Amino acid sequence: MYKVKRNNSVKGFGIVKIPQIYNNVIFYENRIDLHKEDGFYEIMKPTKTNSQRYAPLTVDCLNDDTMEATYPIVDLTQEEIEADLALLKQDQILSFEQDTDELIKFMVGERSNEYLIAEKESREFKSFGYPEDDVPFSVSSDALANGYSNQEACDVIIQMSDNWRAAQMMIRSQRLSAKSKTKKAENVEELEEIKGEWEMFLNNLKGQLLQ
Repeated sequence: MYKVKRNNSVKGFGIVKIPQIYNNVIFYENRIDLHKEDGFYEIMKPTKTNSQRYAPLTVDCLNDDTMEATYPIVDLTQEEIEADLALLKQDQILSFEQDTDELIKFMVGERSNEYLIAEKESREFKSFGYPEDDVPFSVSSDALANGYSNQEACDVIIQMSDNWRAAQMMIRSQRLSAKSKTKKAENVEELEEIKGEWEMFLNNLKGQLLQ
């Protein structure tokens, strides 16, 4: 049972927020007690579950100073469980897309066009045999900033580009796999496992990219 006890020995609370809990999500409902406006509510919470919810309250007046409202715990219907799971799946699939966007923004920011130009110029410079009389600015500026030769700078830019493109393909593969598994998940526990695997992958990949 979920009990809300009102004690008139403490004054000052006429409007209270009583948690309405549905499948572990708490919604707050304002209630006004016109007869005991100077009382307060003491919340006693039960153990949460993924398969139960709280039914409408019943109120017992224990004495002049105290009342007790009880929310019986009832099992969710199969329809409610399926509806909740469908919403969780939608949210989780959206989170995979958002996580991908955030990682790309973290690694590249607003400089994607700059990096594409540097990659293109470096690949052309290498294909021409690293000509010292025609060094692209993206290569020469990198060489000057890092103390490299033009050829070294060119090769570093290309290697970093290759690494990032490989990472993007890994992200795509893992994201599509996680989305597919999420759609097929049969319960909340499976969703949590899929989410945990995805987060571990992202953390490991980010660590590798920052080395």
